[in-house]
Amino acid sequence: MTLRRHALFLSLLLVAPGALATVPTAVPAGLRAAARHFLRQQVRPEGGRVEIQVQRPDPRLQLHPCRVAVKAFLPQGARPRGRTTVGLRCPATPGWTLYLSANIRIFRRIPVLKHALRRGAVIRAGDLRLEETEVSRLPGGYLDRLGDIIGQVALRPLPAGSALTDGALAPPRLIRRGERVTVLAETAGIQVRMAAKALMDGRRGQRIRVKALSSHRVVEGRVTAPGVVKVTL
Repeated sequence: MTLRRHALFLSLLLVAPGALATVPTAVPAGLRAAARHFLRQQVRPEGGRVEIQVQRPDPRLQLHPCRVAVKAFLPQGARPRGRTTVGLRCPATPGWTLYLSANIRIFRRIPVLKHALRRGAVIRAGDLRLEETEVSRLPGGYLDRLGDIIGQVALRPLPAGSALTDGALAPPRLIRRGERVTVLAETAGIQVRMAAKALMDGRRGQRIRVKALSSHRVVEGRVTAPGVVKVTL
């Protein structure tokens, strides 16, 4: 084969579609953008703002060109918040899978404490302010409605600036152990009232035991109001 024919054959080989599919090339530009776009679709900020950072692929990495659209996905166990991992897969043959580290930060304006509160303090409206907070770093979740916070009691000391959770708050005690309460007993459509002694503290909706003052019978009922326990017979 002459030198001229050899050069022509080589040039045709390099542009042949089948040949291009088997030659590894550098990491294509745009993979980070594809990963970022996918992650943004997975996030539900609920009125907040989102910042997404995706790791740059190693420029030394060699990948086969993908002749179809690259698919982004969340690996098993990964979540679309905080520090996470996003996968990129080429479903063609030969295919490849690439994993990139990412950091998803979600910000929302939520109620936080203006100042520190002691254990047992009842939370008032004046104890709170709205502040933009990175909620993606709150592993225990958070309360975002004032109605779920005001009037609740702190179960432990809470520092200033704290976001509030169900685990940190509880309804106030409506009944204290040893105090006299009214028991409302219902049976066959008839309601009976009787005096009793509380054998334990009780919050709204909590079931507690009480001892009837007349019969000394111990029954269990649900706290419905301050000093009131409802029993269904």
